[in-house]
Amino acid sequence: MPAVLPSVSRPAQRPLDISQWDQVLELVATQRDDNRLLLGRGVPNLEYESLRPLSKILAGLHRSTELNGFNYDKLSGSPELRQQVARLAVASGCLLHPDDIMITTGCQEALAISLRTLTQPGDVVAVDSPSFYGTMQILKANGLKALEIPTDPQTGISLEALELALEQWPIRAIQVTPTFNNPLGYTMPEARKRALFQLAQRFDVAIIEDDIYGDLSFSLPRPRTVKSFDDDGRVLLCSGFPRRWGLACGWAGWHRGAIAIRRCI
Repeated sequence: MPAVLPSVSRPAQRPLDISQWDQVLELVATQRDDNRLLLGRGVPNLEYESLRPLSKILAGLHRSTELNGFNYDKLSGSPELRQQVARLAVASGCLLHPDDIMITTGCQEALAISLRTLTQPGDVVAVDSPSFYGTMQILKANGLKALEIPTDPQTGISLEALELALEQWPIRAIQVTPTFNNPLGYTMPEARKRALFQLAQRFDVAIIEDDIYGDLSFSLPRPRTVKSFDDDGRVLLCSGFPRRWGLACGWAGWHRGAIAIRRCI
């Protein structure tokens, strides 16, 4: 029997304050219920055999590493780690300099810092629909309005609807998860990712790209990011490692706004 995909979303066609939050709190509370099969959680099976060798490697590194981890680090994080993140980003088509990368305590914090960098309370942020509730939590905490854009479960955010929204509303930033999206699961085709960047470029608006699941591709090379098409520094790329190695570590990478990001820490 073929899979039945959800229909294209039809959200309100205006920016909205995020006011209804009780349902989200109820959803979060169910995550501790062992009697529920939680298909929406972005965490691995911690009993899986492949995680055990990783645990041994991390334990060995902890024993053999110098005590630098107990000292205060640079404002942007460990230079060695930022260099490795820059190397990792090459797989997604991005050429990032380590100095343009900031280490955070997770992708969620990277998103929060990015939004604080680009917006002020009351600003409008365009998001895909439905959107990850963690993103809505950040928008709500910063007093931002969400403008949901109709989203196809196979090709992602509607560029046609986004263009109309950009013409009509003072959108300050576009926040998307275009690769292995949560909750819909889609990956935007490469041509549409390029078109999304070109649209943002035409309207001179920034993109905050959540790429937390980008490296979970079943085939190589992994999908390109929207950031890989960025030639003027308007895409702020956020990602991290907690989904794979159990590390509360994330990062944000952007060329044009690197200094501005540091001011929002």
